[in-house]
Amino acid sequence: MLQMEYRNGYHHNYLRLRTEWENNTKMRYQYCILTRRKPEGLLRAHIYSEDGENGLCYDISSKQSLSKYFLKGGITTEWMESLEKALKEALWSMEQYLMDYRNLILRPDCVFQDMDSGTIEFLYYPYYIEKAEPDMEEFLSFLLEHTDEGEPELLEIFYTIYAEWEKMPAEFTAETFLILWEKQKKAEKREARRAEEEREFPLPEDEISIPAEKAPEAGSPLLGWYRKRRKEEKSASGYGARPVPEKQESKAEDAVAESWEESGRTTYLEVKPEKEEKKLFGNGKQNRKVISLESLPLIIGKKGGMADVVLTDSSVSRMHARITAEEEKIYLEDLNTTNGTYKNGVRLKPYERVELWKEDEIRLGKLEFTYR
Repeated sequence: MLQMEYRNGYHHNYLRLRTEWENNTKMRYQYCILTRRKPEGLLRAHIYSEDGENGLCYDISSKQSLSKYFLKGGITTEWMESLEKALKEALWSMEQYLMDYRNLILRPDCVFQDMDSGTIEFLYYPYYIEKAEPDMEEFLSFLLEHTDEGEPELLEIFYTIYAEWEKMPAEFTAETFLILWEKQKKAEKREARRAEEEREFPLPEDEISIPAEKAPEAGSPLLGWYRKRRKEEKSASGYGARPVPEKQESKAEDAVAESWEESGRTTYLEVKPEKEEKKLFGNGKQNRKVISLESLPLIIGKKGGMADVVLTDSSVSRMHARITAEEEKIYLEDLNTTNGTYKNGVRLKPYERVELWKEDEIRLGKLEFTYR
């Protein structure tokens, strides 16, 4: 089982992965290649040793894990082509350095997309296959659950790949996934090409004709008169006419009597307590923003389409923070930000979640808010 934690550094954020050191671990081949050669497509890493704890430290600055990247939007075919390209590059790079592709961890929280360039990078755990069997279920389930609703063909491909995984879970690797994806994509293109050919040569539509004994010929000058006559006949027969409501007797006298009867009674008015509003109020002259927390979950950032509340300040990350509700409690979560998310002056670790209390001071980049 992977033992991961997140740390802040000076303008950098890191994912730390604890490892069980063996004799000459630092000299083992895969550790040397990962930390010194830095293969393309893989997260940059270095070895750390702190307080008797050893492991690998991966740089995830300005990146977003897939588990957070798709909190709002869905997976599209275009994005999958980007993933395919990145995965091919990573597998090719590992092949050049004779690294075992089975050690590539394809979990949603271990695959990161750069928020600036859009490139996708993967976490490589040296010799992981020696300690555990690869398990792709979490990754494949994530693809199924987050597919865009407007991409039914893509969803069908994922179902097919998932069915293949169920047949051979122990042998299913990143390379297997890539082979199946390319195979299913080619099959979908063939189906699309066949459908396009059918649209180019459509079957003739049935012609709607009027009986000869009732209708004049199409070229007859009486055709317009005939259509008008048929319309008048339908109108006279009541076809399509609105029903006329029956005349009802007036109830004015009953209404007056009821009014006199009710005037002597007083109805008890139940006073309900007003619903408490939860908001973030901007502090300072340069920040008058008020963020309502009535509709949660809520993502705050500066990238439209990925954030529910857009803050245009340059110190705010594209996806900066997420606010959620759970059992009537409000929580603030950092989304691996560059300039940090703070609660009462204390910076949160990447993806750390804390509960909010009334009058807490929140800082997103350099923008300060008070929770009330």
